[in-house]
Amino acid sequence: MEEQGRTGKPIEEAFAVDRSVMDYSGALREVIQIQGAFWGGEWGSESEANLIYALSRVAPSTHLEIAFVVAVIERVPSNRDIVDEFVRRRAAEQPLWPDHPLLDLQKWGMPNTYRLPVFQEQIHTLIREVTGWGGRHAWDYLDEIFKARASRKPLREVATPECQASVSTEELDIIDSIISYNAPRSRQYAWCSTMAERAWKIVVDGGLAASNLPTPGSALEVPLAELPWRRTIFCQFDHKGKHKALFEAINDCATERDCTVVVGTSGHPDIFAFGCFIQVIDRNSVGDEMWREYAAAYKDAGDITPCFIIDDRKDLPLPNWKYAKQIDMRDPSVITTIVGTIRQMKMEMNRRLPEFFA
Repeated sequence: MEEQGRTGKPIEEAFAVDRSVMDYSGALREVIQIQGAFWGGEWGSESEANLIYALSRVAPSTHLEIAFVVAVIERVPSNRDIVDEFVRRRAAEQPLWPDHPLLDLQKWGMPNTYRLPVFQEQIHTLIREVTGWGGRHAWDYLDEIFKARASRKPLREVATPECQASVSTEELDIIDSIISYNAPRSRQYAWCSTMAERAWKIVVDGGLAASNLPTPGSALEVPLAELPWRRTIFCQFDHKGKHKALFEAINDCATERDCTVVVGTSGHPDIFAFGCFIQVIDRNSVGDEMWREYAAAYKDAGDITPCFIIDDRKDLPLPNWKYAKQIDMRDPSVITTIVGTIRQMKMEMNRRLPEFFA
């Protein structure tokens, strides 16, 4: 059945978009749907309309702009407000949404979305800047926002004395409202960037790149050293309970090495979605069926992402690639081994694999 837009007309006619935009939207739709559970439901006319509207208005010419498009697809019922604001700010026009210098997070190495915090890493960083908290404490606070807990203290009550002295209570309340509005609708940049990269590969490999889309070698293609997977550590295990000490050690290492730690959600196919340079996995958290699908999918694909398996199960398949090791978490030195390998992996990624995987 042909997908229809809000006007009842076919999507192409409803938004008067050209074929090249439809080609790229098809590629993005494909890679997002492959991940499954992205919506918690079926891809429908609203998500399709959001995708086409964002691509048409943003007219992306960089990798980051495509990642922004991915980040705002699931804004229901419409993403037009934030897309229009993004386009206004990119053109240096007067913002219509609340704005504040604290929202400029580029000094932290965050993506430049013109002080519109749409990625979880940006919101997490903003919380850290205002509160002075470490990464784990800031993630816990962000989790309270996700779950809309009434017990959450407002930002003005947890801000550092320095921040309270330089930013008014009214301004902190505005920033709090921006975080509260955007956080539940946010996606991780690492995920959005991976989707953008995969979709672009489909367009190029399929010969679909049109004259008004960026061509290979343009700004859309990210230099290898800047690809998000080279800064991403993927963890899926009980990071708040049984393996909390391991997670804290990995987080500290990530801070030291300027990496992003992505935590997979049980029951979701995050292990398929996130590009990374190393994985730390408890297959119990991934789920038996999900893990079997993952191991089977890459059995012949040659995926060589180094992987630590930290469960002790023998009834599930091990990855069929060289750089995967099942380790005994009862060994008191194992956390040091994992963190040391991550550190060495990041330092020597362009030269050789760490000794542990040699």
